[in-house]
This record gives sequence, C-alpha cells and structure tokens, in this order.
Amino acid sequence: MDKLDRFLKKYFDSMELDFERTKLKTRKGRFVDERFFEIFLDGKKVMDGIYFAGREEGYKPWFEITFYGKIYQDIINRMFQLLPEEGHVSIEYRLEEETGVDLSKGVPEPITEKGFALFLGGARWFKNWYFSEGFSEGKMKIQGDKTSNKRHIKDLKKEVKAFIKKSGSKNNIKKAKKILKML
Repeated sequence: MDKLDRFLKKYFDSMELDFERTKLKTRKGRFVDERFFEIFLDGKKVMDGIYFAGREEGYKPWFEITFYGKIYQDIINRMFQLLPEEGHVSIEYRLEEETGVDLSKGVPEPITEKGFALFLGGARWFKNWYFSEGFSEGKMKIQGDKTSNKRHIKDLKKEVKAFIKKSGSKNNIKKAKKILKML
C-alpha cells in the first residue's frame, strides 16, 4: 500500500453512513498520482471514482465520482475538506436522471440535485461536462470547484437570482434560495 492508498483509506474507509461502516477498495490509476476507488456499505457498492493527487506544475487535486443510488453528502463534504483552493469534485449524471432532466430544461448546475450536493460540500464554481472535450474526460458530469474567488461567487449569485425570477419547480426554487442565503 503506497502513500495515495493510505491517504484514501484514512479518510474514506470506516466512515459511518446510515449506521454502517464503509469499506474502501483502491487500485492503481493511469498515472502514479491517480487512484481508482470504490466505497462499499454493508457489502454493496454505493460509489466509485477516481482521485488525482495533483502535481506541482499547477494541476490541482480532484475527485470524479459516480453514486449508485443515494447521494452521500458526508462523502462529498469530506472530499471538499481534503481539497485545496481550486481543487474540484465532479459527479457523473445521466440524461434520464433528475439532474440530467433539470439541466436539459436550463436549470443552473448548482440548483440540480447533484450540483446542489456539490454546493453544500463547498463548490462555488460549476461546469457541466455534457460532452467530453477530446473524448478522454469520461462521462457526463457536473464539476464543482472549491474557490473563494469573489468574481465566481458574484456570478453564481447573479445566475441563481436570474433563475428565481424566471421560476421553476418549487423544489428548485427552494434550493436556489438556500444557495443565496449561504453565499
């Protein structure tokens, strides 16, 4: 077990979720500073993903994850706690899921189900990867960056306020108002 495996194990193995303890499995990624990982709860895989530890040349650390069923906010929160400024977490989505449907209707990323989970974790800048640039970025996902950049926060407020004015589902308006209150 190397440094990256120990890092992931320290923070994601034996987390308490739904009164059960998580079990983490890791394997080498494509690069020395990348790991594929899976998190199990009561023997059932609840998520998997990739962790990139970053590089000194300006590449910040990131997580890219897929949940199988329920979204575990505690896991997302912990990921953001471990990331430096400008690190990010991306969550995969599918067009037929709530997030995909909302995005197709023009709902801003942080107000969608998965985008809101990223916001609650600490994301303040968002990108919808609805197609892969260069075709090596993987599946559709919402990226949420950890940033305290005032311009990003100002833009986020503006986007959320505009969404509230044009309306939407009650649940989405409720999330939008919560975002504004937290910014």
